[in-house]
Amino acid sequence: MQRLQVRLGRDMLDKGISVGCGTGSAEMDMLESDLVQEFDVFELSEIRIREGRELAKRRGLDERIRFTSGEADELARPGHYDLVFWGDALHHMLDVHQAVGWSKSILRPGGFFVMDDFIGPSRRQWTDFTLSMSERLRNIFPDRLLVDPRDSTKRLSVKRGRPDVALLIADDPTDAADSERILDAVRTFFPDADVVLTGGVIYAFALNDVLANMTPEDAPLLELCLLLDDQCIDRGESLHAVAIARKELS
Repeated sequence: MQRLQVRLGRDMLDKGISVGCGTGSAEMDMLESDLVQEFDVFELSEIRIREGRELAKRRGLDERIRFTSGEADELARPGHYDLVFWGDALHHMLDVHQAVGWSKSILRPGGFFVMDDFIGPSRRQWTDFTLSMSERLRNIFPDRLLVDPRDSTKRLSVKRGRPDVALLIADDPTDAADSERILDAVRTFFPDADVVLTGGVIYAFALNDVLANMTPEDAPLLELCLLLDDQCIDRGESLHAVAIARKELS
């Protein structure tokens, strides 16, 4: 939001669209920050849509955000929006090149593509580097941090592996289906995109479940972990990224 605000200056975008919005809380934050005047948001879960509408009413935004159940690509018109926002939803697209290309097509000239998403390996088939870093870090944690937060009689595994692809697909056929090609797709359709790697090898993967056991006394350890995550980013190893791009004016 801050990076988009810098790009916009004092301007406000008129009309935004978001796919896979969940309850729409991020989109409501953009509305309250006056980054965009109104949002069309799409979500498949009727439960989340109901929760989102209730949240919008409580925040006084129900006239500025419209929830729709269904597929956005069947309803959105070309050249109709000033902002396309993907918040942790692009990695659920089966073909990210098609999704990003569609995003560009529905933008007006000068409109913005904004993404905050998982860009890790497709089907979460973690790299050797990610697995190694996680194991090495977990090996030095005190035992109290490796207690399973769901069952205190169990211990978290130090060594993590790759999920079984067939089981992952059976559970959610869209999860990280084409995620490792997201940045390539963004750069294909928006060559001048501002891309920021936001990490996750440590904070999202190595610290998975461990964070639940941390207390304020662990703040120095957590800070070291975040510094280590920064080092992973410097190597180009990141599970998440933010991207902001603008469609050419002509």
